[in-house]
Amino acid sequence: MVKLIKVIVCGACGKIGKQLIGLISQDEEMKLMFAIEEKTHSRINKTISVGDIVLTHDLEKIINETDVVIDFSDYRETGLKHLMTAADRKKAIIIGTANLENSFLPEINLIKHFIREVGKVPCVIILPIMTSNGIPANPSCQCDIFIRDAIKAIKWIVGKPTGLYDMRDVSAAECFRN
Repeated sequence: MVKLIKVIVCGACGKIGKQLIGLISQDEEMKLMFAIEEKTHSRINKTISVGDIVLTHDLEKIINETDVVIDFSDYRETGLKHLMTAADRKKAIIIGTANLENSFLPEINLIKHFIREVGKVPCVIILPIMTSNGIPANPSCQCDIFIRDAIKAIKWIVGKPTGLYDMRDVSAAECFRN
């Protein structure tokens, strides 16, 4: 019997979070353990649409029951806290954002520094496809790409050594597997 990858989705009520939850719940290799949103979200402590999963806000209380945290929350609000919690508990984390702006670059650099110098956990950062001008490409196309990449990253990151990775690492491993 194959061991299921236990996953927590942060940003669970967002567009990408909802779609991730749907795909994870249908995937034979993964099990959705928890769904996370901001403390003030109107659905906190209510069951989400998949199974008997109750939406919660406190990653610290539940993180030990998982293998991978995937975070598509708002980094200005909760994302860095989620990263620090994952690092403290030595849990792999996948960080994504569909709303990359020029102002987000300092946060990306902070995440990179944290993982390299402090966090010591495996971490994949998923970023939007950028145009040659450094502007995110068509957002309506981005969601499908993010979701596909997120599922690949969840399956890839389990058991990886400490380090900062991106989708090039995930994709390269996939190429060698085929």
